[in-house]
Amino acid sequence: MELHRTCVRSRSYSPMLNLRLKPMVANPYFDHRTATVPQVLAIAVSFLACFGARSTIGGAADLTVQPIDFWHVELQCELPIEAATSLIAQTTVVQPQGMTCVMKSEVEIRERTARWKITYPLIDEGRFDVESGTWSGYWLMGEYQFRVDFLDGDRVVQAAKASIDPMSLCPRDKYGPIFTKYPRQFIECAPLRPAFIDSDQMQFTIRTIPERVSTCMAVADVTAPRDDTILAGPWTLELHGDALQREFETSGWPRGEYWIRVRLQQDGKPVGPHLIRKVWKEILPSIKLRNRPMRLGHRYQMLTGASDLAAIEGIRFVPDRLVKQPDHPLVIMDKPWETELLYYKSLHFDASNAEFVLEYELAGGDRQRDGERAALPATVCRAVSKDGLSWTKPSLGLVEYRGSRDNNLVPPDKEFVPPRMQGRVDTLLHNCTRAKFRPYDPRDDGPVNMQYVFVTSIKRSFVNQCSDPSSKPYCTGAWPMERRGDTYLVLTQEPLLYSGTGMDLHHSTEQITLHVEDRSTGALYYYFRPGAPSYPPHDAPYDNMHMVRRCLGVVWTKDGVNWERRLIAVPDENDAQGTQLYSNSLYTSEREADSARPAMALENHWSQAAVSEGQQAFCTFTIFDAKRNRLWPELVAMDDLLHWRRFDSRSKFIPNGPSGSYDYGLIKIATSYHHFGNEWWFPYQAINTLHQDYIGLAKVDSVRQLQQQYPNYAEIPGFVDWEQYWQRCKSMRYYTGIARCASGRVCHAEAIAGMGSLQTAPFVLQGSTLLINGIVPANGSLQVELLDEFDKVISGFDQATCRPIEGDSLALTVAWEHGRMSSLQGRVVSLRFLLKGSQLFGYRLQDSRE
Repeated sequence: MELHRTCVRSRSYSPMLNLRLKPMVANPYFDHRTATVPQVLAIAVSFLACFGARSTIGGAADLTVQPIDFWHVELQCELPIEAATSLIAQTTVVQPQGMTCVMKSEVEIRERTARWKITYPLIDEGRFDVESGTWSGYWLMGEYQFRVDFLDGDRVVQAAKASIDPMSLCPRDKYGPIFTKYPRQFIECAPLRPAFIDSDQMQFTIRTIPERVSTCMAVADVTAPRDDTILAGPWTLELHGDALQREFETSGWPRGEYWIRVRLQQDGKPVGPHLIRKVWKEILPSIKLRNRPMRLGHRYQMLTGASDLAAIEGIRFVPDRLVKQPDHPLVIMDKPWETELLYYKSLHFDASNAEFVLEYELAGGDRQRDGERAALPATVCRAVSKDGLSWTKPSLGLVEYRGSRDNNLVPPDKEFVPPRMQGRVDTLLHNCTRAKFRPYDPRDDGPVNMQYVFVTSIKRSFVNQCSDPSSKPYCTGAWPMERRGDTYLVLTQEPLLYSGTGMDLHHSTEQITLHVEDRSTGALYYYFRPGAPSYPPHDAPYDNMHMVRRCLGVVWTKDGVNWERRLIAVPDENDAQGTQLYSNSLYTSEREADSARPAMALENHWSQAAVSEGQQAFCTFTIFDAKRNRLWPELVAMDDLLHWRRFDSRSKFIPNGPSGSYDYGLIKIATSYHHFGNEWWFPYQAINTLHQDYIGLAKVDSVRQLQQQYPNYAEIPGFVDWEQYWQRCKSMRYYTGIARCASGRVCHAEAIAGMGSLQTAPFVLQGSTLLINGIVPANGSLQVELLDEFDKVISGFDQATCRPIEGDSLALTVAWEHGRMSSLQGRVVSLRFLLKGSQLFGYRLQDSRE
């Protein structure tokens, strides 16, 4: 009989001995026929631990803790002395997140063994914290700490301790425990978004897992971390298998982490630990208003949303899909020197031969081909095409392979270098034998030269190849540095980012995804992907990050020494369950894609770009559907380098092909597009099978090794058995494709209903002709007005005198009956577009002589 229960805060006890608790059930991921010795030992320890978590205080008592169902835990303790026939067990339990419960229960004593039962469902999995400074790939789990004091009246006659790691009840793969297999959880609760950015409304859903527990009562509330002060709620909830949703207001709350806490009830009283779900509130700096008019020059201005618009009325912004041309791989693996993974490297037009030239890289493949690939004299190949549709592999005669030069292999000194990159410092120019590293000292070193500031890669940085001992402290994490000859000044005392998971904005699971220079301010922006806990229903147990829901964050600086950081984008309730943001890219015109800063190329981040004031850019997110194991690009608008906006439609910028096609599993756009004639070409990488099939192709030697190291892949989409999955992995191929659009037509503005209008921000007029990229059908209209700096229509440039515009063109000319734009040169103006049944993609100014 349970007599009394209180909940208090206290420091958790440190057990004398910690044995992980394991379930006494067959492990579906263990095959005794293929088990290694460590696996057998692990199973043996697991079997012994099935009898409970055991620990002793002072050698006097032995405590065993054993879950007996979803609600109850049974405890046993050997009493070394003859005890009274009636004792009370005062059990103190500290859950992984620190909350403490104290319960008193009557004890049954048989042959000097005390037994009692408490109502304490182990629903706190504890997956919240990450180990700093290392690459672990998974969360630290925490433990339940149990302490019992045996009371004879008011006197403590015996005490004992034990601990249980809840994740020890889970099957594991090489990345850690598989949370969806945690057998003691019967509550599914998750915020609708891992974080709410610039929003005061937060929501979460909650339900039971009905095949475990059909119904129960619970109380939910919201607090700051490790704080009992209730900020929202409490809500008393009757839970069942259908998800309930609750919303709460966070106006006035500071940015940071908050806890959604759920506590079960029985007979109107709270029982067990708090189930805790983290959610983050992010507040971005406001968009800075320009205190002076823009200078657009003759740059093409796309219309992606509110960016650089002063007013919008009755207008929506719609992303447009690219068209695959051709809708098949440009090249396939059909030569002896080629590998399964053919990566896109570069694309250009060779005017001297009037042909397009593609260079692609032999980037690994089947593990059995490793030795063969290492013997290749070059790893870059070339293909050519007259029309961009049909591609051939020329015999270049540049590299000898197996006694012949009849191949399309390209030696390093003959690889194509884009003209815009000539004269830039190259990543390979680091001298790793002479490089030395030391902390930056402003007194001795003077001001930081931002021209030579860069951030090292979180993983696979050049620092790892440097031989001087001074490099060792900087081999882990992403560090900001200034290069001065062969000396690298480290600009901060701690790395900007550590490898690992975590929503603290100091960890990332991969390389920096994007590096951007703001030419107008000199500020540098480095984008990365922090990881939120992927609470059910967002878990994907076969993902190599199945404990993480990837988001996007940024760190930035204006001086190299002082850095700020923010979360900029998260998957939300409009995405499919399990959606993650895999990476981001920013696109500008090809001529303006790169900076002249020497340090821009000092580290090999995934993508890089440079932008200037008035230069519009568009962006993409790579979306990872972790439930279906597929990736694709999604067009994204950007108001500034901190404010990224997804379109309402969430459509695919380039759609995946059907099952069995060359681009079914992945489409990832290259980091720059090309302007050929009146078209924009977007090279992309494609995969014919699913994302994780790469493991079986290039990471393991046999189906047996695949099964042993990645047992969770039995959950992967389309899995039938291990042999079938092995063969599917072996069929994986990486391809290159091209998608196209008419120049500037990646998204457009249109009226929602009837007439709509939009007005640009003020700019200095530099041009005598206004050209519109648009589609104006016969039953539609598009008119333009010119406004002065006071938003008044300039005489002669009103809607009524705007000459009719009709047609489908990249350069529809705008003219007025009496007004001439040449008379307004140098004045501050803005444009007002009025649309009805038309599509406006963008506009630009030009001189009449162009």
